[in-house]
Amino acid sequence: MDVIPIYLDEAGQRENIKRTTHLIADITGEAPTGWISPRGTGSTIHSALLTEAGYLRQGDCNDDDLPYLEQYGDRQIIGLPLTMDVNDLPSAIRYGNNARSLLQQFEDTLVACLERDTFPLFFDVTIHTHVYGRPAGAWVFGEIMEKAKSASGVWIGTRHMAAQHAKAFPSQRLASG
Repeated sequence: MDVIPIYLDEAGQRENIKRTTHLIADITGEAPTGWISPRGTGSTIHSALLTEAGYLRQGDCNDDDLPYLEQYGDRQIIGLPLTMDVNDLPSAIRYGNNARSLLQQFEDTLVACLERDTFPLFFDVTIHTHVYGRPAGAWVFGEIMEKAKSASGVWIGTRHMAAQHAKAFPSQRLASG
């Protein structure tokens, strides 16, 4: 989390991807399949480098609202948007709001998405361990999940699951919440 890819040259980015991949694989016993840079700060070549390294998905996308397929030669990677609609970091720290305000932000976003005429839609709920992952705010994630599960037409899944779907059905746009 202390390395910002956009500030590195190509060799530095390659080394960071290699080092990070090996560290995670050594600890978990599995190579990671997805990448999101700190603050979503990949570079113009970072996606291609991740594809070369065998990643299935990358989340440094701020250019679309839905997952999409990126092609680099004969290799592909799924770009999964890094949405900020429901994110505790800017909500809590930047504006000094409490956890209840994040729940309200989720409710407003969900209602707006479900009332749209066109589907599918894709958005993340981001809870950082050092922000609302603590007792004073952790309850809000449970509330958000209950509201998402009870809403009609909402699919809840991991970014990995969304990427697998996008890769299997590249002509379809994904529905997620």
